[in-house]
Amino acid sequence: MQKFDKQEYEEAIEGFKRVIETYPNSYTAIAALCNVGMAYENMKRWKQAAEVYDQVITKAGKNPSYADAADFAREHHRWIRENRL
Repeated sequence: MQKFDKQEYEEAIEGFKRVIETYPNSYTAIAALCNVGMAYENMKRWKQAAEVYDQVITKAGKNPSYADAADFAREHHRWIRENRL
């Protein structure tokens, strides 16, 4: 998150990907994937952000523990689709 906060998004994405690889079936991985989407949004890489949010929605499925992340991803995906793609 330090890299993200410093707007060093490429480096932040690499860190988030390591988290996802280390904890693949966890809420932490889903949250890290949301952060990857946000990094792409901040870099105005809309298509990549939308693709990542699709992954979040798919991985979250109907698991109630992941509902907040899935809702976040759906909202951001919708906004990108309506305004940037």
